[in-house]
Amino acid sequence: MLSAHRGQIAYLDAYYQEEYQEEKARAVMDLHRAVLEADVRRTAVVVLELLGRTVPQGPRSSPSGIC
Repeated sequence: MLSAHRGQIAYLDAYYQEEYQEEKARAVMDLHRAVLEADVRRTAVVVLELLGRTVPQGPRSSPSGIC
C-alpha cells in the first residue's frame, strides 16, 4: 500500500510540474489508473479473505502489459 501511495503522490507531483494541458492530462490519467488498480487489488483481497482463502502478501507483478 505504501508503494501505491507513493506512486500516486508522484503522479500528482508530475501534474503540478507540467506546463502544458496535454501533459497535465497525461499525469491525471496516470494517477487515475494507479488509483483504480490499487482499488481493484484491495477489493480482491477483501473478497478472497471473506471466502476464506489466503492471499499472499509478497511482491506483486508489474502491470507492464497494461496501457
